[in-house]
Amino acid sequence: MVAKSPGGVIVADPVVSFLFPLYLLGSLAVVVPIVLHLRRRPARDRIEFSSTLFLDPQDPPQRRSSRIEHWVLLALRCAALLFLALLFGRPLWRSPSPPAATPLTVRLFLLDRSASMRQTGAWDDALAAVQRLASETAPGDRIALAAFDRDLEVLVPFASAPDARNGFATVLSSLAPGWAGTSLDQALPAAVALVQAESRGRSTSQEILLISDFQESSARERLGTFAWPPGLRLTGVPVPTNPGPRRLNASLQVVASASEEDEPAPGPRNLESIRLRLARSHGAPGDAVLSVRWKDQPASAVEIRLPPGASRVLSAPPRPSPEATELELTGDAEPFDNRAFVAPRRARLVRILYTGPPAAPGDTTSPLFFLSRSLTSTETLRPEVRSRPVGELTGSDWKDVDVVVLAGRPDAQNLQSLRQFIGEGGTAVLLLPDAISSSWLTGLDRGFAVSEAPVKDYALFGEIDFDHPVFRPFAIPGLRDFSKIHTWKHRLIKLPPKARILARFDSQAPALVEWPLGQGRIFLSAFNWVPSDSQLPLSSKFVPLVYAMLGEAGFRHREPDRYLVGDVFPGKSGAPFRATAPGLFPTRDGVTERLVACNLPPGESRLETFPVESLAALGIPVGAPAQGGPDGAGPPPLRLQAAESEGEQRLWRWLLPILLLLLLLETWWANHPRPALSGSPAA
Repeated sequence: MVAKSPGGVIVADPVVSFLFPLYLLGSLAVVVPIVLHLRRRPARDRIEFSSTLFLDPQDPPQRRSSRIEHWVLLALRCAALLFLALLFGRPLWRSPSPPAATPLTVRLFLLDRSASMRQTGAWDDALAAVQRLASETAPGDRIALAAFDRDLEVLVPFASAPDARNGFATVLSSLAPGWAGTSLDQALPAAVALVQAESRGRSTSQEILLISDFQESSARERLGTFAWPPGLRLTGVPVPTNPGPRRLNASLQVVASASEEDEPAPGPRNLESIRLRLARSHGAPGDAVLSVRWKDQPASAVEIRLPPGASRVLSAPPRPSPEATELELTGDAEPFDNRAFVAPRRARLVRILYTGPPAAPGDTTSPLFFLSRSLTSTETLRPEVRSRPVGELTGSDWKDVDVVVLAGRPDAQNLQSLRQFIGEGGTAVLLLPDAISSSWLTGLDRGFAVSEAPVKDYALFGEIDFDHPVFRPFAIPGLRDFSKIHTWKHRLIKLPPKARILARFDSQAPALVEWPLGQGRIFLSAFNWVPSDSQLPLSSKFVPLVYAMLGEAGFRHREPDRYLVGDVFPGKSGAPFRATAPGLFPTRDGVTERLVACNLPPGESRLETFPVESLAALGIPVGAPAQGGPDGAGPPPLRLQAAESEGEQRLWRWLLPILLLLLLLETWWANHPRPALSGSPAA
């Protein structure tokens, strides 16, 4: 009895089956030799008699055989045709197995919810595909639903198909695409681990149904190093289902500012330059006219013309107000990637305490004069210098201070306050006006010793540590030369072991020293910041040097942080925070609160796709997407098992020589002389 198995394999009996059963229909060709043996045919022998010369010629009557005369020849021909049909049907032996007590399939629905799924039609088609494919699963299947972008999240855990479908409907009704990037190389290994964990101890087939737009920029590089397990297949379901003509899409991204790219020396900056990258995907033909403007500010719009696949870096329109933070792009067909956020510029307050000998505000013989004029407010820093004579310092003066500049001799109480300030993470700049007033340094560390240096005419800067952050901005050509700065007087310093010399004079004496103390640090200058000691306060390098020291104190000139959706950064409370959508978010840097901008990952705007089959090059068995029912969902499990069994057995190798032998016997028998039957010619 012939029956069709659930896997599409025709089984002839409980043991024998065929990989390609349709070829068995060729066995019907055995009718052909039977008909040929029974066909009407003329007599083959013709004998002339002289007595018939005067008769009209007539064709001998044809006769039709009512019985088969050559059984052996007919049997050989029919057997050859039957064996040929068996050979093409690819027979195999199947061992009858008891009904499985486990589900038929463990199937994970893996839904892409990255930002690119916000393109027109993609999300609706993805939800419809999940619901359709879930409804086609067998009742005994174990199915689950997970969604991914940068990470994978299980939405409905594994359960039998009827129970899981209810969970699918509930979750999908409230699910929406996110704003993060697409990381296939993280999602697929995590999905494999889920399927294998559910299949452990079960004799089932395994499948991952990947519903995605298969975006070209999806991260999948690390899949090449992942060992895909045997027996687990991946079925791709591309969306949108009917994309139609390619739509025009462009994206707007904030990139490094001009000042960041050029890496200038530290110092005041009063001009803000926001740089944007405008990129267009390969969509509609022809140039596109796009417009960039600040939100709700049509007058600030700037038009740009872009051909397909091109990108351009440009400066953003000037901010209409300091609080303007959102840029808009218009002119394309996909709006999901048409916003870019820029953090507002807010200058950080730097509280500086200067203490030294009493001096008038315009006294050019005091370091306070040059210090206060070198520190000007910028868009990123707002220095605030407070002056206090060293002899009038009190305990309250050390509160709410970020940086201390000391040019005098503190008493014992203020020395203790200074040690505590530096030990708790503060930064102090110590100026040495003379050897006698600088002897108090031994109170900080007994390794210090100060004396006057013998200087003939002047001293020049010799060795400078350009690897240190204070002097690193001067390492570029044109700024390295300190040889024109003359120093008339300076002090010789004996340093403790932990001190690091940042600059030396040509006599090898230390000029600028960094010394860590507790959690803070001291910058020690061997000369005073006045023209009578050195030309440095009058040099163009003085302002960048002061700002570099402030940068080491934690007050660097830095561009606003640029984060992408999915990045982790300190939140408002200082704890790690992950943004799930573009926008502005508060963050805390130490004691300072500020806003940071978080934008869409640039790759999500590239809507070009890659073929699902290309994943096979990474060692992943990829099936065809499901089309209208279980029979179209790629190779069924039973047919795969049958193909593997037939490939191992190869019974056709035995049928082929038998077929050749039958053909040889048929040829020999057909040409072998045989006596004719009485009363009839030979066939």
